[in-house]
Amino acid sequence: MPLRDHFRPPVSRRHSWEGFFGGWPAVAGQQLVRRLPPGYSAEPRVHLGAYRAEDEGDDPDEPPPVVVPAGPVVPAPEPRPGSWAPPPPAQAGPTDLSEEYEYGVRIYEEDYARRLVAVVGFVSPGNKNRAVGRRAFVAKYAHLLRKGVSVGVVDVVTTGQQNLYHDFRGEVGCPVSAAERPGLYAAACRVVPSYHPGLRGRFEAWEYPLAAGRPLPVLPLWLDHDLAVPLELEESYEETCRVLGIS
Repeated sequence: MPLRDHFRPPVSRRHSWEGFFGGWPAVAGQQLVRRLPPGYSAEPRVHLGAYRAEDEGDDPDEPPPVVVPAGPVVPAPEPRPGSWAPPPPAQAGPTDLSEEYEYGVRIYEEDYARRLVAVVGFVSPGNKNRAVGRRAFVAKYAHLLRKGVSVGVVDVVTTGQQNLYHDFRGEVGCPVSAAERPGLYAAACRVVPSYHPGLRGRFEAWEYPLAAGRPLPVLPLWLDHDLAVPLELEESYEETCRVLGIS
């Protein structure tokens, strides 16, 4: 079944978007648990902030564009033998990530005191439709990427056209033009660090525009520089709709 519009009739008359978004990360986490190799664990993470009626409005407040200097880039690493190999990234290029201070589904590597290795954020209206919410979301995920965490962002909120993932791209020094900003999207990205003084880190991104009435893609979540697992959004989305009785 294709993506529904959870913010407009007929779906919004029968089911709240809050209920759906509360369930989707849990189902996606269960899906990932079945796919993770030994030594990794996944869990949903839902933190409810203050949501106000005015969050439904659209508040345009775009960050300034970021200019990325040229320079040699660390080459892409080869996948680990025998592991799932995702398709080539839609975008790849240099990035400079300075240290800054530090939220879905989280994946942990258990052998290193539950080190966080991957995060998937499901955008809500509170994240998307107000400037303060957008800034907080972008800063949080940019910080995680700076810490070496693989980041996924899924936005099916139809009540605003702001693209938080592309704002986030600008925050980490890999901006895109306004013409490349779909309202709904799914994306995954990572930074391959450089351990050579003459090379810069390599930013890689997998990007998919979404639309109501169309199926959802598979996102790669990187557990290590040579190890990825698939997050099959269509599977977890349909299971969430089935459990909640959303037709």
